[in-house]
Amino acid sequence: ATRLPFIYFVIHLKNTFLLNWLTIGLCVASYHGTRVMTIAVSMKYPKFAHLMGTLGGLAGYTIVFVSDKDSVIPFVIGTVMVGLSETISSMQIFAKEMYKLDPDRKKAQKRLKYQYSFVMAGQVFAYLIGGVVYDYKKSRRCRSCWYYSSIFWCFSLFLLL
Repeated sequence: ATRLPFIYFVIHLKNTFLLNWLTIGLCVASYHGTRVMTIAVSMKYPKFAHLMGTLGGLAGYTIVFVSDKDSVIPFVIGTVMVGLSETISSMQIFAKEMYKLDPDRKKAQKRLKYQYSFVMAGQVFAYLIGGVVYDYKKSRRCRSCWYYSSIFWCFSLFLLL
């Protein structure tokens, strides 16, 4: 759920708020900085990082939902908060814990590789469908993304608990 907002972020900053590419680059760097921060926390506290990151992402999307056309600053702050919802590192930690006692190391390694492959396939899907969803309802561009991603994040929170 972090790939779809990234696409919208760049398109929306350019097309709606008419920002220059240097400013967009700084905004994107901030977004990815929060992803890095969540990954760093998840190395030591994966459940905490997953829970707080997902809640932070939902809060960020709520800000985006309210301000997607009105003001660039809340839109950027909300989208940067969405970067907190990066969960790949905590999911890998959960998977390693789940398979560490498995006597068949080859099978465990294979499953971990599959897990990462499925994450990458999801990213490809997000990038492919991103533009379609963005253009689907021109008047509700960021809101469409919010609906789709919020469903996935709520499901993620349910699974974590």
